[in-house]
Order: sequence, then structure tokens, then C-alpha cells
Amino acid sequence: MSRMEPRTGRMSRLTIALAAVIVALLAAVGLTAPARAAGTLSISGTVSLQGGGEGTPYVEVYAADDGGWAGSFSGADYSIGGLEPGSYRVRARVFDFAHAFVSTWYGNTPIESVSTTVTLSTGSATGVDIVAARGGAISGHVGLPSGLGVDTSLEVNVFLHNEAGDEDWWMGSASPSASGDYSIGQLPPGEYYVRFSGGQFPRVAASFYPDVVGIQEADLVPVTAGETASDIDTVMTPWWTSSNRIAGTNRYETSAAVAFDFDAGVETVYVASGENWPDALSAGPAAAHFDAPLLLVPHDTVPVGTLEGINRLNPKRIVVVGGLNAISENVVGALREVVRDGGQVDRISGADRYGTSRAVVTDAFGTTIPSKDIYLASGSNYPDALSAGSAAGVSDSPVLLVDGGARAVDAATDAFLRPTEFRRIVIVGGEAVFTTALRSDLERFSVLGNSYRIGGVDRFDTNAKVIDWGFGHETWRYSGVAIVASGFGFADALSAVPLAGRYRGPVLLSQKACIPSAALDSAWRVDMRIYEVIGGEAVLDRAVEQLARCDDTPARLLDAQLDQADQDWPGTGRTGAGTPGTLGLPSFQYSPQAR
Repeated sequence: MSRMEPRTGRMSRLTIALAAVIVALLAAVGLTAPARAAGTLSISGTVSLQGGGEGTPYVEVYAADDGGWAGSFSGADYSIGGLEPGSYRVRARVFDFAHAFVSTWYGNTPIESVSTTVTLSTGSATGVDIVAARGGAISGHVGLPSGLGVDTSLEVNVFLHNEAGDEDWWMGSASPSASGDYSIGQLPPGEYYVRFSGGQFPRVAASFYPDVVGIQEADLVPVTAGETASDIDTVMTPWWTSSNRIAGTNRYETSAAVAFDFDAGVETVYVASGENWPDALSAGPAAAHFDAPLLLVPHDTVPVGTLEGINRLNPKRIVVVGGLNAISENVVGALREVVRDGGQVDRISGADRYGTSRAVVTDAFGTTIPSKDIYLASGSNYPDALSAGSAAGVSDSPVLLVDGGARAVDAATDAFLRPTEFRRIVIVGGEAVFTTALRSDLERFSVLGNSYRIGGVDRFDTNAKVIDWGFGHETWRYSGVAIVASGFGFADALSAVPLAGRYRGPVLLSQKACIPSAALDSAWRVDMRIYEVIGGEAVLDRAVEQLARCDDTPARLLDAQLDQADQDWPGTGRTGAGTPGTLGLPSFQYSPQAR
């Protein structure tokens, strides 16, 4: 969502009346809010109410490029002046006692990003008319187990489903009353996902209607104009976690086992060397872009388990990442025997790791990056790029390897970056691995002339910060599944990145016997409750499967919530096993001794 809409269905009659009086007075005395720049142009039109009715329209104008507020007016026949040449978006809200009308953008849509822009050049724009649509509502009851009492942190959020694409739009929220009832009104007609959650430190497990973990499994609730979809109820459950291990006898079998989480009939499968890591670092987010797995192979052969996995997947295209020094023609020939009839096997490579990285990104995303976001990491080591991979995957963005020790962008990288007007350039890694001079030079490719650095004191601290950065907002979009892989070995984590993209979750880099607390805290904050541990016990101990922490610091986030769970519902937190998740994974029993 490009702008957080105001919460709907919660304004009192007094609030609405006062707001209407204030904006009417401002308009009457010519004190509508000034434009952000003193121009000579204007936008004018009429706001009408669908089906008639009473209400006071309030019209606002925003700059289309950066969303900056540019002016407002109260009244059905509006004119907003003082505008400079440029492109604008226009929104009409209606103050009415019945909460009957939807916040509507020009083009008669409730969604800013798909609204019609108004372009001013040498003259003003007239006839910018808006029909404020009538909305509906969703209501229900949120129940809590006995013993908790009233929890004021509970919240219900609703998201309008977009059938034409993958994006769903937040449309409103409400906090249940002391009795547990809620109602969210002024909703555009359509189908909605409904999410129930606690606050930043929840004692209850977030869920979607009807009581499932992720949005992928949720039911859609239809909303029609003038009607209320009622009885959209839930009973919250205590916070729980569960874990599962995916492993084979070696790195190749493990990558094949990870691929079993992908459906047969995928369009694409990526194949990379399991003997070295540079080629596969950019391949992980590229595979996530296609919802494709990444399988590892030795230089000269394709393991039997890998061939069987590709046969099951039956891909239309196999992308072999790396040159002949990484993967031989014998491997390519064997892969041609198992690709779908009429399919193809393509080798993507460059003169070096950086050239291969650019080639992989271009092959997957094109010469311009659709998301206008890019993650960059040093090609001299793998941990930072692995951490970047899951954050890039969830935003459908690439990871590009560069020489982090350079002081300026090289010619080939310059030519690669130039076609895209990047919205965000995200550098993963501290100054020791990615120079400040290189970062400064990269900022000329950003439309805002800046960049973002995510770096910690070590690979594990950087990993936690990436989770906060990439997943610390719009948590409703994620499935609640996180992937745990070794931070000291690259192989299992390479296949973990596209799996994380499939589940829209982060990759936690782990030590052999425990997971760094900072990473667990970060994952906990963004509502990750199901943990897929990648690799056998020779790589990650059984304690990791139990989410054992790497320090003995006093009661941090996880400990505090488990203690609170025991207080609210004895036997559900530190002293009891969690509730199994909807994915059918086994629950585990947390023990402080496991830390």
C-alpha cells in the first residue's frame, strides 16, 4: 500500500460534526490549507455521492511523484489552487453520520496506486469529478481464552483482495470492544482478508479468518455496498511456535529435499554449483522471483536424488548458473534429459562472479528492475548476500554482487544500473566489507539520491538487522514461516533463500548449537512462528530445532513472552508444548536449559 488510509468506522458523531464544521469554516473564509509550493494553476471539479444522501466532501490533492500533500478544499464543488506544473492525485472523503461512503480517488477507485493522475503543464484542470462510492462493513467477535481478561492491544485489520495481481490493499482496522465485538465500515465493495493480531509483544497468536496462520490459506469475505458481512469471528489462541527439519545425507540431497516444498509443474528450476557459492548468491532471489527451487550439483555429475526431484517438478526451463569452471557440459547434458518436453536448458554466466551476478539478474528481472529496489552485497564473502536474499525475495527484488572494496562503480555495473530509476538502493554489509566511497557513488542511481546500509558487528548481527529491515512492516503479508540455515556454511542456505521467498519469510543464520538471540527476537517481532531448519544435525544441532539461544542474557523478548504465556494460560509457554501450526509441523517444548 502506498499510503496508510485513515482508520475507518471509528469516528464518533461529535468528531465528524466538528471536522465538517472546521473544514467548512476554513473554506468559507478562504483558508483552505496552502499548497506546498506557490503556483498559479488549479484543479477543480465536483464530488457527487453514489445513490445520493447527505455528507460533506473533503477533497485533497497530493503530488504523484512523492505523495506530498499539495492542497485541500471542503465542499462538493471544489477548486484547489496554488499548484505548480506537475502530476497530482486527487482524493475525496465524505464526512457523514452514517459512515456510508468510501474514501475515493480520482478515477473512482479506493486505491491510490491505481488512481488517475491529473497532469498540469501550462493550464489548470477542470472537470476532475469524483463519485464517492457507497461502502459496506465487516463485523464480528474476537474471543479470548478464560484468564486473560481484556487485552487492549488486540486489533482487527482488513485487506481488499486484488484479483488482477498479487498485491492486497489495507483498507481499515478496529480494536475490539471490552466485550470483544468489532466493526469496520466504509469499505469498498469487494473481497477481503481479515487478520486478528495482538500488539508488538503479543500474548496471542495472530491469525487470518478462519483461524489460519498465513494469508495464503485464508478465506475471502465478500463485502457489498450498504451491507455488513457479520459473524466474522475468531477465538485467539496462546502464542505458539513449531519447528521442522529438512535434511539429506549431504548438501545435494538436502537441496533436493528442500525442492520437495515446491509444487510439481513449476515453470523454472535453477541449478548451481554446490562446491562454491558466488554464482548461486544472485540465483536465490532470481529463483524466488519465479517461485522456483534452487538445486545444487557437483561439477561433473547430477546426483540421482536431484534428477528424481527435477523429474517430479517437470520444469519447462532449467537455468544453469555459472560457467564451465563451475558446472560441466556433462551436467547440462544430463539436465536436458529431464527437462519437460519442448523445454530448454539455459546456461547463464559471465566472465567472473560479478558478471555472472549481472547476467542472472538481467535474465530474471529484465534490463530494468520492476520493483525499483535492489540489494547489493560484496562478492568477497557469502553471509551478507544470503541475509539479503530473503529480504530481496519478499520484495521481488534482486541481489547484485559487487566488489565491496572498490571506491567507485565500475563501467559494467554502471551500464547495468543505469536503465532503472531506483527507488531504494540497499547495501548489506558494514564499512569493513563495503566501502563508504562505493556507497556514495551508487547513490547517483537513486531517484532520491540516497541509499540505505544494513550492517552489524558480524554476520549474525547483520542478519538480524536485515530481518528487521525487510520484514518489520506489513507483517500480514507473510506466512509466519521462517527458514533457519547455517551461518558458517553456504550450501544449505543457498537453497533456503528461494524457499524463504516461497513462504515470504526470512532466513535466520544460525550457529551450530544455537540461534543468535537477536535474529530470534527479530523473527518473533514480525510474527514468525513456524521454523524450517535446513540441514542435518552435523550442520545444525538438535538444539537449533528447539530454537535454543546463543546467550544467557536475562529475559529477552522470547523469554518474556513465554513467561507471560505461562502466567495467562499455565502450561502453554516455557512449561508446555506449543500448539501445532496449520502446516502440520510438530510443536516443540521450549526449555531454558536448551539455551
